[in-house]
Amino acid sequence: MKKLTTLFMVCLMTVCAVSCSQTSETGKSGDTVAQTEAETTIPADAEKVLKEFAESSVSGEVDTMLKCMYPEVMIEGIENSGMKQEFAAAMSSGVGGTLKTFSADSGKKLSDEAIKSAQQYFDAFAIGLQIGGNGYQIKDGYGVNVNIGIEKDGETSEFSDPVTVVLIDGDSWKLIPASEEYLLSMTQQPTEQAETTTQEQETSQPASQE
Repeated sequence: MKKLTTLFMVCLMTVCAVSCSQTSETGKSGDTVAQTEAETTIPADAEKVLKEFAESSVSGEVDTMLKCMYPEVMIEGIENSGMKQEFAAAMSSGVGGTLKTFSADSGKKLSDEAIKSAQQYFDAFAIGLQIGGNGYQIKDGYGVNVNIGIEKDGETSEFSDPVTVVLIDGDSWKLIPASEEYLLSMTQQPTEQAETTTQEQETSQPASQE
């Protein structure tokens, strides 16, 4: 599914750029991530969102795709900011064709650190859209491999890609087009950069100040 998720990397880069300007409470990338639980069947509602995302991505249905990814108030912010047009433009030159097959492999529960990263992902994007932040609590989440088959011009191509799907408290399941590892690395960058800057400043202090 790499062709699908590539269309939405502009969204991930936007979130990363916003979050990198803020202080993160996530641990260092070298920290040990809590062991995920054994593979398990993801909830039916979560799988439904994954399928709707795949269908809307292939068909170019922007409204449905955004609904699969963001809460309503955030979608309004995306529309007001003009980003919806960027999504539409990306999709118009994207996959195309018809979704013929869909399946979601048994998922793994997200680690506690990944849950925190998912919350930071939504909070940072909300702040970037100037609709506030710190209000998106993740109740549950899974890392899943999504497999699809797309028929186009008489030929069928198969794609598979890791994504995460999370349940926002008071809302519904939302897809984040990134693996758990990528989600963690994206939200850990601010802490690493802040520490590097502090170390550089301490090293460059004049001897009279030490």
